[in-house]
Amino acid sequence: MTELAEQNQYSPIENYLTSLPVPADTSILDNIAERYFGVSSAIYQIFVRKTLIGAVARALSPGCKHDTALILQGKQGYKKSTFFKILAGEYFDDSLGAVSDKDERLKLHRAWFVEWSELESIFKRRDVSNTKAFLSSSIDAVRPPYCRDTQDFPRASVIVATTNKDEFLSDETGNRRFWIIPVQKRIDTKLLASERDAIWAAAVAAYKAGESWWLDYEEELNAETIAQEFQTTDPWLNAIVDYIKNREFVILSDILNQLQIDLGRQEKSHQMRVAGILKVLGWEKNFKVIGGKRCRVWMQAQVPDPPLDPPLDPPRSTSNHEVDLEVVQAETLATVVFENQTQRVDPPDPPLIPKSISQIKIRNLKFQILRTGKIPKVLAIFRRRWIGPRNPHQNGSLRVHHLKIARSIGQQITTKPQ
Repeated sequence: MTELAEQNQYSPIENYLTSLPVPADTSILDNIAERYFGVSSAIYQIFVRKTLIGAVARALSPGCKHDTALILQGKQGYKKSTFFKILAGEYFDDSLGAVSDKDERLKLHRAWFVEWSELESIFKRRDVSNTKAFLSSSIDAVRPPYCRDTQDFPRASVIVATTNKDEFLSDETGNRRFWIIPVQKRIDTKLLASERDAIWAAAVAAYKAGESWWLDYEEELNAETIAQEFQTTDPWLNAIVDYIKNREFVILSDILNQLQIDLGRQEKSHQMRVAGILKVLGWEKNFKVIGGKRCRVWMQAQVPDPPLDPPLDPPRSTSNHEVDLEVVQAETLATVVFENQTQRVDPPDPPLIPKSISQIKIRNLKFQILRTGKIPKVLAIFRRRWIGPRNPHQNGSLRVHHLKIARSIGQQITTKPQ
C-alpha cells in the first residue's frame, strides 16, 4: 500500500497554481504591502512580492533555496495571521514551535505556509544559530511515523511569522533572513479573499518569467537596516556605553566588575554578552601589552586611512548626490532621516573612509526612516549599518540637532550639534 501511494504522489498546491489562468500582467503584486498593510515604502512591496514568488517556487520546485521569513509586525487584532491563512487556504499551519523537534519539521511538509507561533521565544539568544540554520535548510532529513529509516524531504513550504512586539530580534550579527513589515492598519480580509486567485496567478507568471525571489545587495542592506529597528535592547547597553567613553581599550572582566558581577560569578555567557554589545558599538578584539604581559583587550575598530590614489576599480555610479543623516528629537523618539535617494555603489577594496573626520560622510543610500527611543541604539545603527565594512564608499553628513543626543553620540563620533 505504501509503495502504491508513493508511486501516485501528487501536490494539490501545484495543481492549484498551475490551474490558474495566465494574467495579462503582474501589477497586482506591485503594491500589496501598501493596500493591505498601509505602508508605502518600496522595500515593503518587494518583501511581499518576493515572498509570494518564493512560495510558488517552493511549490513547483521543492527544495529550492528560500532561506528568508516574512514577518508581519503590528498591533493585536490586525489580522496578520489571517493574511497568511487566506493566501495558503487549507494548507496553512500556525503551530510551528521548536525547530529541533522532528514533529515540528514534519509540519513543513504538511502545509504550504508555516507560521512560527511563538516568535519571541524562538529569537532568544541561545536559539539564534539554530533558527538561522533551520531557515537555511532546503531538505529535512527526518524519520516519518511508523518508518524505520530516515528520509530526505525537500521543502515545498515557506516560513512566515507574526508578532505584536516592538523588539524581538536578539542577534547582533545581522538579520538579513528576516523581512519585517510594520503593519499599520487592520488587514482587509474580504478584499484579500476576493483577490487571492489573481494574486497567485500573477506570482506564478512572475516565477515562470524568471523573476527572482531573493534580494539584491542593496535590498539586503535595506532589510538589515529595517530589522535593526526591532532589535532587543540589552539592559547592560547603557552601562557599557558609559564605561567605554574616552577609553582607548577595555577588558571584559573590568566591564563585568563595573556591572557588579564578581569575578567568582563571571561566566563565559557573561563575556559573550558583553562582547556582543561591544561589537554592535563598533569595538573589536585585539591584544595589548599591559604591565609586561600580552593581554586580550577590546578596542575601537580602526578604519584604514584612504589611499592617495583612486582605486583601480572605482564605484560604478554617476551620482554625486549627498544625503543628510539627521538625528532629531521628536517627543521621546530620535528620528533618523535620509533626505535624498541616490544610486547604488558597489564597494570596491580597499575602503576609503578616513578613521577620524569631523563629519562622517555617507552616500548612495535608499530613502529610509528609522525611529528609536534609545540614544545608544542610534549610535549602534549608524556605526554598524552605514559606516561598516560593507559600506566603505558612502558619503554624506551626520547632523545632530538635539544637544543631549549630540553629547552622547559625540563621545564616539566627532560631530557638532547644529
